[in-house]
Amino acid sequence: MKNKTWKQTPLHIAAKSGKVKIVEMLIDYHINSWFFKNVKLDKEIKLNEQDSEGMTPLMRCIVECSQKEQCTEIVKLLVSNDCNVNIADERGNTALFYALQEMKDDIAVFLILYEADINWKNKEGLTPLSFANHKLKTSTCIELSEIVQKSKEEEKLKKTSVIQ
Repeated sequence: MKNKTWKQTPLHIAAKSGKVKIVEMLIDYHINSWFFKNVKLDKEIKLNEQDSEGMTPLMRCIVECSQKEQCTEIVKLLVSNDCNVNIADERGNTALFYALQEMKDDIAVFLILYEADINWKNKEGLTPLSFANHKLKTSTCIELSEIVQKSKEEEKLKKTSVIQ
């Protein structure tokens, strides 16, 4: 049987366990490692480190953290500290796919606002929107459709303003 913690970092474990203060400390260590001269960890803290299944701490938090407030806070901490929201795991799924799968609509919208790729296709050829259409509730599909439409309209406006 495969060990679920294989290749997981302290950040993976803290994020999926909903340990906000530990995640904050690890991010502080990552950002200010020069400040923590007397604190040595075995490895550098990497916000985008992938575990044996290709999942990042962000993905693990979304999938495995059962405490909604802590999960949301950890996601915001990771993303606001330049965690890459578009890394794909071994199945080609990104954090946005997992937010939709876990029906964490508020996190899905947050990820989109932080430039999660809504057109990314996983290994099954599904985009987050088609995934939501197949697997999830209608309200999420409507929200994502509206965001996609606004994005297309903004792109048209940019092209129009460049031409003029």
